[in-house]
Amino acid sequence: MVVAGDLPLAVEWLKDGKPVASMHARTHQLDEYSAILSLSRLSLVDAGNYTCVASNLAGRISHSSVLKVKGKIFRR
Repeated sequence: MVVAGDLPLAVEWLKDGKPVASMHARTHQLDEYSAILSLSRLSLVDAGNYTCVASNLAGRISHSSVLKVKGKIFRR
């Protein structure tokens, strides 16, 4: 959630510094200042550093959080 800033705002999601490109990742723009990244069917490869970047003509700001995934590795 962005608490202040001039519209329009652009929101981008990154995983380990690269755009999120997962078939089970979805972004939801709630309003002009709020966005959510949701992941379904997590696996070990989804673990990493996730960053939300909000930007407008005046600048950009970001916030990062680490996602840890615990699970078993299944081999066939």
